[in-house]
Amino acid sequence: AQRFHQIGYQIIATSGTEKFLTSKQIPVQTIAKLDETKNENILDVIATGKVQLVINTTGRTKKDVKDGELIRKSTIENGIPLLTSLDTAAAILSVLEARTFLTQPL
Repeated sequence: AQRFHQIGYQIIATSGTEKFLTSKQIPVQTIAKLDETKNENILDVIATGKVQLVINTTGRTKKDVKDGELIRKSTIENGIPLLTSLDTAAAILSVLEARTFLTQPL
């Protein structure tokens, strides 16, 4: 997440991930989980096209697994790139970092 932030991505996360990232001093915007009744939840944000990339790994509880399935389905239906492995996210990030470096003015 820190590396994504360093190359200009805004990080959006639900509360548990937000707490972890904040503890690491990584700027993050909190978004409601599927069962929270705030203005927008994660599916709403995905559907509006405000998200460029989703990283969604496997959950630990049955609810997390079900929510993850819904998030992944919505991501695919909205044509947003989806990563489900942190190894893949790291590889893609390396490419993005190299591309960002190459596009910087000399």
